[in-house]
Amino acid sequence: MKLHINDANILIDIVQLDLVDAFLLLAFEMYTTDFVFEELESFQKEALLSEKLIILKTNENELLHIVA
Repeated sequence: MKLHINDANILIDIVQLDLVDAFLLLAFEMYTTDFVFEELESFQKEALLSEKLIILKTNENELLHIVA
């Protein structure tokens, strides 16, 4: 099953509540975007960096589509 995290507050709460280890043990394919990940503080990014959480990079064409 895939889990897409589109709100930085979810990731912020996971770190703040000290649930990172439990979160990363979940049997999901976990994804977020580079935009969501950039909203985090450095210590939050470091806590969540893992092969389990895949950060999807936005390319130039996708950005042009958003602002068009």
